[in-house]
Amino acid sequence: MNGKIIGEDECDIGVFVTDNLDKSHQIEMNKHDGVIYAHDQDSYPDHPDNRTKAGNEHVNQARRFAKYWVYHQRGYDTLDGWQNPDRITLAATALMALDEPIAESISTISTNSCRASTAISIRQSRFQTASTRRVRCICMICILEWTTRIFRRTQTL
Repeated sequence: MNGKIIGEDECDIGVFVTDNLDKSHQIEMNKHDGVIYAHDQDSYPDHPDNRTKAGNEHVNQARRFAKYWVYHQRGYDTLDGWQNPDRITLAATALMALDEPIAESISTISTNSCRASTAISIRQSRFQTASTRRVRCICMICILEWTTRIFRRTQTL
């Protein structure tokens, strides 16, 4: 994959992406939240139902790469928290410093208060026997979710 910023204004940014099969994509998105509103390419059918599974994967990879490229090159918040390498590193660093009892307490609160609890469906009794790594992983998902929400709120103030 390769990317190049091709245009930018107050709200939007355009990226030219070359995918792993050397096919060209022009992708435009809102630079403040990463919402893609235009994706032009001639190598794959426009409608996802008409593409092969591999074709859909290449189109989706180009879109994800474009969001990453804008974040990497300009620092705009185009990635979700769980995809943002800086937020992942920050959350992991913070969690590695926690003692196991503290990590278990936070993860119990976290899984009861964020959407990870419905996706992962872990009960408190399982935390008491869970390994420290698993608890920290669940905790990290919740912290990434929280940091994304907090960051987005501060951007609108």
